Amino acid sequence: MLAEERRREILNLLNTKGILRTAELCSMFDVSKETIRRDLRVLQEEGHIKKVYGGVIYPGGPERVETPFMYRERENREEKRKIGVATAQLIGDRETIIIDTGTTLREVARHIRASYLNVFTNSIPVALELLEKPNVEVYLIGGKLRAGELSLSGHIAEEILMEFHVDKAIVGAGGLSIREGLTDYHIEEASIRRFMIKASSKVIVATDHTKLGKVALANVAPLSSIHVLVTDSGISPEDKAKFTEAGIQVIIADYVINS
Repeated sequence: MLAEERRREILNLLNTKGILRTAELCSMFDVSKETIRRDLRVLQEEGHIKKVYGGVIYPGGPERVETPFMYRERENREEKRKIGVATAQLIGDRETIIIDTGTTLREVARHIRASYLNVFTNSIPVALELLEKPNVEVYLIGGKLRAGELSLSGHIAEEILMEFHVDKAIVGAGGLSIREGLTDYHIEEASIRRFMIKASSKVIVATDHTKLGKVALANVAPLSSIHVLVTDSGISPEDKAKFTEAGIQVIIADYVINS
């Protein structure tokens, strides 16, 4: 196969699958990593793709498809760690909370220091982080397993959440914008996030600045449903002012980290 034909086929596959791994492409076309990397470099220079850790997505890929958990976990690590620490500091002893799925939410779970908590979560990684913490009761919300995200969603999970009311819901964001509010890439997870928000007295969105101003596929909640935004110092002064004007408390994690 000629290089031009192979590159055209890569774009066709990307259109179907949304994300492709470099090793996967080597196997598909029976060529070396160097050959595939050269193809991907050309396609990126032409503006057709965007390279991410271990693979490729469309340019501005988050607007089309969410990068899987295993890739996102490596992105903006330090920012997510700081956000996790700052958000965990907002959790008080003896509270009942919900922790959403996502790489940033895993960092929240990792840095929890409060005692005698009841935690509901639909995230297997979050549940595992909490497993060794003393005096934390973990309730894993059942439902359909989403393998790439290691999360549970669907009507079973939603029915469970309808039975409870909690102090705080700590949720992630596919996108958070002034115009569209909180949005997500996965329809079922957008739905369960709505139930999380409905079940809680206070809603905290924990997300890095790259999600701000973005609009994902599915609507989750308007800005009026959100009480606190915890993000990193990459937030622009304009965005900070707009979210504050909308009645949201904005916490910049860099200034409150204490780990």
